[in-house]
Amino acid sequence: MIAALPLTEETHHLFDETFFACLHNAGFINVGRGATVEETALVGALENRNVRLAVLDVFEEEPLPAHSPLWVHPNVIITPHIAALTSAEDAAQSILDTLRCIETGEPLANAVDVSRQY
Repeated sequence: MIAALPLTEETHHLFDETFFACLHNAGFINVGRGATVEETALVGALENRNVRLAVLDVFEEEPLPAHSPLWVHPNVIITPHIAALTSAEDAAQSILDTLRCIETGEPLANAVDVSRQY
């Protein structure tokens, strides 16, 4: 599931506990606006395996607070707010490269240094 929504009254916390309860072992990527995701609901969905992997480029509060459980969750990949307009071919290649690295255990390109929070 790829979220690329703007933040409006209608999309604020759209991805909440009810939404995540409908997923089953899904991947969740957010490159839209951070406040569209209720982060505590996402953490719960990761814990109960409704979401198996979350890739997050944006957060409700930026920078993401040091105490956020998202920093240390093993099934969360945090990118440093680098989503931007790009060609479909480049985006697809980047996703494929990342998936290959995950599958083979290779280091991820653009991985966040958790100790530096970026």
